[in-house]
Amino acid sequence: ARGGQLKEMISVGGPEIQGAFADMCGQCHGNDGLGASAGSVVDPAYLELVSAQYLRTVILCGRPELGMPAMGSKIDDRTADDIVAWLQTFRSTQ
Repeated sequence: ARGGQLKEMISVGGPEIQGAFADMCGQCHGNDGLGASAGSVVDPAYLELVSAQYLRTVILCGRPELGMPAMGSKIDDRTADDIVAWLQTFRSTQ
């Protein structure tokens, strides 16, 4: 069930947004966001706790204390906003 839900949610953001996520974030968070060397960023429980602005800030400024680099010099505002919108599709709808 989880795999089907994931595919459905990825299609909401469009393949170009998932591609941008995979390019910028996939090495650590996995191409699907489920986690690799860093944790999952598509966990609905996590996403319920954080705002869109927080996600955008983390993308642009990083989390150096956790080893996450700032992407602000490597990503434009539109792409950052699109990745945040894609991540938000994983929030629970309850």
